[in-house]
Amino acid sequence: MTTSPIGRIGLDLEFALENDLEVDDSGELHIITLLFGSSGDEVVFEGRTSFEEVVSNLLDFYRDDSSTPSTTGAGQLRAIADRMARHVEDLKSLANYLEGDHDPEDYDDAIFGQPL
Repeated sequence: MTTSPIGRIGLDLEFALENDLEVDDSGELHIITLLFGSSGDEVVFEGRTSFEEVVSNLLDFYRDDSSTPSTTGAGQLRAIADRMARHVEDLKSLANYLEGDHDPEDYDDAIFGQPL
């Protein structure tokens, strides 16, 4: 811990942050954020954010923000949609693989560049 001449205190903390996705029993997709303490084993904070809310806020931002040029907003939204579409295919491919519905040759380096 350190102090500064104007009375502020600095504190060195070691922690790890992990994000995950989870669908709850009602079918809602959440972004889960876990904060681990210095040992790395103990979760000291868990936050849940509705994925639908994140997307809704993003759409509202670009719809309502007149300071953002429309071409910039359109390009950003398309780029986000393209990334999400790619990940949809990755998730479905891995789910199919885990269910045993696969031809091993079809899955070499197919998902995240990792051999399965």
